Amino acid sequence: AGRTGDLDRFPRLFWYHRPLARRTVQEDLLPAWAEAVLRGDTGDARARLAAARSIAEEWEAQTSDASLLSAVAEIERAAGFTREQLARGYQALGAAARAHATFDYAAVDAEAERALAALPKDSLATKWALVLRLDCAIYVAGAVEPLAHTLLDDPATDMATRGRALWLVALWRAKRGEFPDALPDYLNAIELYAQLDERDPVVWLRDFVGEA
Repeated sequence: AGRTGDLDRFPRLFWYHRPLARRTVQEDLLPAWAEAVLRGDTGDARARLAAARSIAEEWEAQTSDASLLSAVAEIERAAGFTREQLARGYQALGAAARAHATFDYAAVDAEAERALAALPKDSLATKWALVLRLDCAIYVAGAVEPLAHTLLDDPATDMATRGRALWLVALWRAKRGEFPDALPDYLNAIELYAQLDERDPVVWLRDFVGEA
């Protein structure tokens, strides 16, 4: 909408595609910023970060969740070695997300681990890398509970990532036949996604609850 000058349409389009908008920042624009930084293309890096900020600002305006804006601001403040490490971390995070889209769980885990090695420990992006590793753990018999506790016990974990972690843990429990234990996690995930008004996850999770 912004490219055509019809900026009034942007908030409504964002509202209709809220989960996609969030993941575009996390898995597309910030990794694209990273790629541009690492190849020395300052113009493209600036453009990608500006686009991420625009979506992050609209995200906060519509959800009161400042997590995306916090991630953008961390990059904007960074310089020198910290900026390079953020770039390397986001580059790996983008690769992990692309591998996840093709169900290449070995690559997801490897790239998410590479992201965690590069990113500052207090960076919000570490939570995004950890939840990808949690997803892998469920499907390749990994250490589900330690990863889940790392995310869910940390008050700094953003709402969408917390919701995804709860969803994954509930799915893991349901696959093991532990339906009574899975139900509270499903319901807590629904509550978090409902607070963000991400309608698609709410619908899918309610379907899972019905099946359980």
